[in-house]
Amino acid sequence: MRHQSNAPWRNSQRTKKRRLEDSAYRRDKEFAHPELPIHSRRLDIMKTLSAVQVLIVQGDTGCGKTTQLPQFIVQEYPNCRVAVTQPRRLAAIGVARRVSKELGTYLGSTVGYHIRGEKRYGPESKIVFMTTGMFIQELVGITDELPWTHIILDEVHERAVETEFLLVVLKHLLSKCPTKLILMSATIDARLFANYFADSEIHNVHNQFVDPKKTNDDDWAPNQFRVGITKTSSPFEIDREDAAPIKLAGPKNFDVKEVYLDEITGEMINEFFQLSDVEREETANYYRDELVEILPSFYKVAAYLIRAQHFLRIFEEQEPQTFLIFLPGIHEITKMAKVLLEDVMKDCAQDLEICMLHSSIPEENHANIFSSPEGKRRIIISTNIAESSITLPDVRYIIDFCLTKEITYNSKSMSEMLELHWACKAVMKQRAGRAGRVAEGVVFRLIPASFFNELADFSKPEIQRCPLDKLVLKVKQLQLGTPVDILGRAIQPPDIAEVKRAEEYLKEMGALSEEYNLTWLGRVYSDMPCDVKISRLCLFGYVFGCLHESLVMASALSQEKNVFASCAHLDYKIAKYESQRYAMRLRWDNYAFSDPIAYMRAYQVWYQQWGKVYKNKLEESYRHTRKPEISFEEKQWCKANSVDYSVLREMCETYMELERRLTMIGLSKEHLKNRLGTGQEDILTLKLCLAAAYNGKYLISHYAYEDEVMRRKREQQLGENSSSKVLIPNIPDYCRESDIARILTECRSTHINMHFEYGNAVLTFDPTEGPRPLQMCLWLGNYGPRYRCGDFIVVKKNIRNEQRDLLQSMDPENLAQHINYIARQQPREGMTFQLGEENFAGNKIFVEAFCLPRPEYLYRLGFIDLLTGLGINIDEYSVCKVCVESNPLMEQLHMAVCAEFTEKRNKTTASHVTVFPKFPLLPHILSMIFTRDVNFFQNNGKYGGIMVGTTVLKFKYNFTGKDVEEINDIRKEISEALFDEKGILNPKPLQVKDKIIRLITKRRLPLIDEQWRHVLESFNPYDVVPYKEEEEPKIEDGAIQPKKIEVYLKPLKKLPDVIDDVRLWSEEGQRAIEREMYLISLQKEEFVQKIKNDARAARLTRAELICKECKMTICAYFNANPVNINPASGVFTITGIFASVKMLDDLRDEQVNCDFIRNFQYNLLDVDKWAACMEGHIIGWESQGKCFIDHNSPLLVMMPSGEICNWSSRLWANGIEGFRNYCRSHEEIKKQKPKKTHCDLCKLDCIDERDFYHHVVISKEHSMNVTAFLRDGF
Repeated sequence: MRHQSNAPWRNSQRTKKRRLEDSAYRRDKEFAHPELPIHSRRLDIMKTLSAVQVLIVQGDTGCGKTTQLPQFIVQEYPNCRVAVTQPRRLAAIGVARRVSKELGTYLGSTVGYHIRGEKRYGPESKIVFMTTGMFIQELVGITDELPWTHIILDEVHERAVETEFLLVVLKHLLSKCPTKLILMSATIDARLFANYFADSEIHNVHNQFVDPKKTNDDDWAPNQFRVGITKTSSPFEIDREDAAPIKLAGPKNFDVKEVYLDEITGEMINEFFQLSDVEREETANYYRDELVEILPSFYKVAAYLIRAQHFLRIFEEQEPQTFLIFLPGIHEITKMAKVLLEDVMKDCAQDLEICMLHSSIPEENHANIFSSPEGKRRIIISTNIAESSITLPDVRYIIDFCLTKEITYNSKSMSEMLELHWACKAVMKQRAGRAGRVAEGVVFRLIPASFFNELADFSKPEIQRCPLDKLVLKVKQLQLGTPVDILGRAIQPPDIAEVKRAEEYLKEMGALSEEYNLTWLGRVYSDMPCDVKISRLCLFGYVFGCLHESLVMASALSQEKNVFASCAHLDYKIAKYESQRYAMRLRWDNYAFSDPIAYMRAYQVWYQQWGKVYKNKLEESYRHTRKPEISFEEKQWCKANSVDYSVLREMCETYMELERRLTMIGLSKEHLKNRLGTGQEDILTLKLCLAAAYNGKYLISHYAYEDEVMRRKREQQLGENSSSKVLIPNIPDYCRESDIARILTECRSTHINMHFEYGNAVLTFDPTEGPRPLQMCLWLGNYGPRYRCGDFIVVKKNIRNEQRDLLQSMDPENLAQHINYIARQQPREGMTFQLGEENFAGNKIFVEAFCLPRPEYLYRLGFIDLLTGLGINIDEYSVCKVCVESNPLMEQLHMAVCAEFTEKRNKTTASHVTVFPKFPLLPHILSMIFTRDVNFFQNNGKYGGIMVGTTVLKFKYNFTGKDVEEINDIRKEISEALFDEKGILNPKPLQVKDKIIRLITKRRLPLIDEQWRHVLESFNPYDVVPYKEEEEPKIEDGAIQPKKIEVYLKPLKKLPDVIDDVRLWSEEGQRAIEREMYLISLQKEEFVQKIKNDARAARLTRAELICKECKMTICAYFNANPVNINPASGVFTITGIFASVKMLDDLRDEQVNCDFIRNFQYNLLDVDKWAACMEGHIIGWESQGKCFIDHNSPLLVMMPSGEICNWSSRLWANGIEGFRNYCRSHEEIKKQKPKKTHCDLCKLDCIDERDFYHHVVISKEHSMNVTAFLRDGF
């Protein structure tokens, strides 16, 4: 029975119905849709347009302004040419198709469009829809008359950076020509735009200038020119008498009622759901605290709101109407769908049709949005893509969480920050406009009305929060004036410091000269349909002889979506295959360790099978309204290979456009014919090309296990072959080898040995299988949504007694269902689940599940930014996510380059990553080759490093003046190839690649570390004598200084007073250096151990027996009681060993093969267990409940005086009392010695011996210094 209520919103008038006809090819007398609201204002709009040059048209979504106004103009002015800009390419294509159908013409004739990579219009075209960027490109070279009689800028409210710039350019050009400009949007700050295009503003635009001598932002004032560069406000907020007129495009057909959170939680859903006191308090703080994530209770409020409408009909409806929910991201979308289907609407899920709308979701999943729901209630959950990009005619209810995610660019770190913000009122109004097309609509805003009133009216324009390098290039290319002057004329201009930073960046990239004039290279950058870095990738592909491959990689990096499909955010039935998708990525990569190269390989295989046919059909389909359809076979192939066919097709079109642009600038087609092979040198060439394009985004490696002392300790615990071992800690008692093997199925390894010890699972991989199985194991245990995807979960059916002891464990019958259930419960690391319980023969049967902890690996690498030193996270789905290095000497030799930095919650993530082979000084050498301004500095008479901007990069390997000469030769050749068009017209391949490869593969020896040499001056057991170089004969500067010429990459200046180590030039000298380094490394190891021994001795008041391997304490000397001793041997029992010795039944291979057991002299049948220190080193045995050691036990005796002696029969040669008296004598020696309280490594004076011990053994400061001391240099 339907619930009755007297609530006012239920007594609204009956729902109005609107008849919708498909009139795509059926026309009225003049127009296809005369019922659209804009037709009622046609005469008024056209009359005003005929009298003014600039008109602002404001109308709600759905009034018809986008499709009808261009037709009005064509009907009124038959000889006109109308250009209509759209912010998105999909919108440009879609509207062009719609208008061409309404006019009854073929697409490309009267109506056409122009987007990146596709131009479908001709000289006879009267209406052309194009993206904003393409329209700006068409303005290049125009100084006076425009080829368009009317220009319409749609969706101006979005304040996109290209739209803002286009307004500045058009304002400049309108003063010289009679072209008319129309600005359109649903929610627009009309007054601001009207004032900006006031007649006086247009006529005086050339008198607006900026003093280029001004550099301080605080000195700027709006009175100095019409629009000053200010941070917050705009002078156009002041009304002008001659402002451009504003016309309404007609009201909405139906009103949209606004409902806020207070009303929703107060009356609408209280029958189903009420907030608890804690939730109400959280809600109150939610609007005051910094935004991090949506509160869980808000998902329930939205879900119960849908339930209330579905069962109670709180708003009148004849048939179930569509809900549209606006959320900020894909994770919030999937969470909302989960709350609906698995919680609130679980009992009527069959009556719902959930549609998720997001750019990361494959396009075929969006198709059902436009079909009829067939009696079901459709719920569309979307990001801001549904605000204006697509038309959803049957939406009646909007649930707006009032949030949005914005990308802000940090020009200093060259990274993007994705931040969660409250949406502005204009955006919320635009969202509300999606409702009310078929009946009176309702928008439910999940914020209080009072908070809504406090929000900003409009969002911060994109021009104030995005990179400006492309705009600066366009200003230079259009020859409008200085960038500071022109961008200062924007409605709300960017910060002057950001403009100047963009100019410096372009100067570094070679786009601007020393005098900030546009170079030939800059003109190439501005003509390319991509950003500067991707343009550089194309150009360096020519330099390195891999143009075809670089264009493919550039096409992939230009796409908004990734080539490889990732569905971890979707429903479990799709997400459970995520590990298979990642394994497929690794197969595409095939040990290249590069995301862009993996994209390239996937594209090349697709192109051979499907791309050629698509390219031919694309050319043939010029006059058709649709692109070539995708075949079923191609879809299946893409699905099987985990690639997105829509991205591959976009790559094909982008490749064609890039190829066309490069051909237009004069690049010889001979370079496109060259193809690289699959050899190691070919892969290295592609990586060098990426490094050249993305210089400034270099990463260097270090062990992710930051504490070197602890890492070495764990290394000893794992024993032999530790580089092949992965440890999974805290394994439950019911987990078996078969369970781990099932989890690691995707590792594709047939030789994983497993054993369990002390509650941990130790996996040993076969090194002959390569690193991929081990890397896949680490990825499976570390990627974020692993439990949601059903990975790294153990589920068992266990029989336990009353004491919960495990009696038997087996696999449950419905394993897949259990994992499915757990994956939907928001599982986290270490969580346990009890899924069932029943009695069985006096015991109980439990179905238990456990989310395994992250696996540990001692040799996994982390990365830091070369220039800033900040820690960098590698993108979760990158093929380079897991990098390992088993040789500690090579820990810091790995270099990576990334295409993009993104900041989120104080973490910086690198995307599209490429890892290089191990070469000494690789990031330094590449920085010296590809960076414009680099300076050397010296250290102790040698090349000590380079300065890149304000960043100091020290050399850790030898670098000489000969290297400088080779680098200058390479820089000269690159400059000649790229600085002017003469170089790029050369059809012959260049030799730059071979020179760079020879330079970076040159053998280099580590520099002897000067940073810690002063620490070792008083501790030199190996008598290391530093080598002193002999001064070479000085050469005249003219002979070594390269000729000064005006080029992009100027020659680096050699340091005049540097003397190269001549030993580097001979094999004998290099061996001498290696010997010296080896001795110093031993010296450092012993120095660290000496400090540690001093600290332990400072704590001791008596002698102790310690393990020889790990130096762990076993017992006090007097707890070793002799059983049978003589001058040549001895057997002792030891006591007082609680928590210092453990007894083992099962031994690992390395324990069985240890010297103590192999040389065991007694009857093995008398051994009950083996005694080991807490690190697992065998030191004795257990028999009849007693623990024994003998003279062969691997022990040491540490005296309180600091002396350490070997445990052997010499200690008791004079009887046991002689040994004990010897120990007591050292106790007296300690009392007479001065107390040790100074740390020689940290140069720190401690308060007393206890404080000294805590500093050395426990403190983080000492541990970090030891790590740096052992790792840095030799």
